[in-house]
Amino acid sequence: MELINIKCHDLKHQIAALGSMKDESERKSSIDELGQAIMIYDSIAKTGNDALGCLLTEKGMYSQSKNINFTYMADGKLLSDMKYGDIYSLFGNAIDNAFESVLKTQDVSRRVVGLKVFERGGQKCIHIENWCENPPVMSNGLPVTSKKDDGHGFGMKSILYIVKKYGGNLTVSYANNMFALDILLPVK
Repeated sequence: MELINIKCHDLKHQIAALGSMKDESERKSSIDELGQAIMIYDSIAKTGNDALGCLLTEKGMYSQSKNINFTYMADGKLLSDMKYGDIYSLFGNAIDNAFESVLKTQDVSRRVVGLKVFERGGQKCIHIENWCENPPVMSNGLPVTSKKDDGHGFGMKSILYIVKKYGGNLTVSYANNMFALDILLPVK
C-alpha cells in the first residue's frame, strides 16, 4: 500500500516530464509505466474495512494473474466487530478454496468466483460462490478436501470455527456446477 501511495505521489512529476521528452520510445515506456501504476491503484478494494479491503486487493491481484473472474460487493463496515485475524482467516480460506476449485477447469470462461457481504433482516450475510466441475464430497455438512497431502483440509474447519465464534451459521450448497458457501452472522 505504501508503494502504491508513493507511486501515485510521483505521478504528477512523471506526467510533467512526459511533456519534455524528445525520445518517442522513452515517452511510450513512461506512459506504459504510468498506466501500470494507475491499474494497481484502481485494483485496491475499498470496502469500509481495512482488513477485508487488504485481503480482497491481494486476492484480486492473484485472480488476475490466474485468469479468474473474481467479483465482489462487500460492505466491510458490517464486519467491524470482528478481529482482523478472524476476517483474514474466514475470507482467506473461503476465497482460496473457491480459487482452488475454479483452477481445476481448463475453460477459462468458467473460472468465476463471486463474493457478497451485505445485511438482510438483521443478519450479516456472506455469500461466496464459484464454478465447480464436480459435486463436492460432503461429510457432516462440509465439503471434504480433495488435497492428497496430510495436514490440509483445515480451511473449512477454520471457517466453521470462526462462524460459530461469532454466533453464526454456515451452509454449503451445490447446483448446476455452482458451489455456494453462505454464512449468516448476527448484527451486533
